[in-house]
Amino acid sequence: MEGQFQLLFEKMKIEMEVQSNAIMTKINEKLAPLVEENGNLKVKVEKLENEIKYLEREQRDNNIRHKKLEEIKSRPILCSFVNNWKNNEIMKNKKNLKKIYITEDYSKEVLQK
Repeated sequence: MEGQFQLLFEKMKIEMEVQSNAIMTKINEKLAPLVEENGNLKVKVEKLENEIKYLEREQRDNNIRHKKLEEIKSRPILCSFVNNWKNNEIMKNKKNLKKIYITEDYSKEVLQK
């Protein structure tokens, strides 16, 4: 009797292993496209983040910040130019402007580096 239980137990064990292997292969088959799509989306997101950083830098390229103008409260003023040549002219002649502090407009990421 004990031998029959042992044989029955072994058959059930083998059958459960076969079923669990079948389930795992089906799960892996369904997950493979999702994992591939996830990897593609990560690459796409990284590419778009780099493009956003580039566009922010390009947008700020023509900006200048004026500080310490005589007012009640000293606030920075942001000036944007259509062309970069005017920006360069002002940056060259900023030493002639007394009591006004002029700097390039950089993003927070660039300033932290």
